[in-house]
Amino acid sequence: MIARHFVPPVHTYGGPGLIGALVCLVVAFLLLVAVALLVAWYIRRHPASASAVPTKADQGPAAREVIALRYARGEITREQYLQLLADLGQQSSS
Repeated sequence: MIARHFVPPVHTYGGPGLIGALVCLVVAFLLLVAVALLVAWYIRRHPASASAVPTKADQGPAAREVIALRYARGEITREQYLQLLADLGQQSSS
């Protein structure tokens, strides 16, 4: 019996070649696009977490509105209401 030695084909020592490199680049590009789309979807789905700067709606009612509500509820007298409005008028002009 003659012993047969395994001789690998010549083309296997060079790696995947140009086609393999192109496939890797396409897969990497598709992964980057998928991550970008996922981030964009998350930002649109949760807009409050995307903005670090609070908007005017997040700051609550204005001071004059609070005073008017307290006066309407009877928590403060007319004199107190007028004094608070005068104090706020002085603050805004200062």
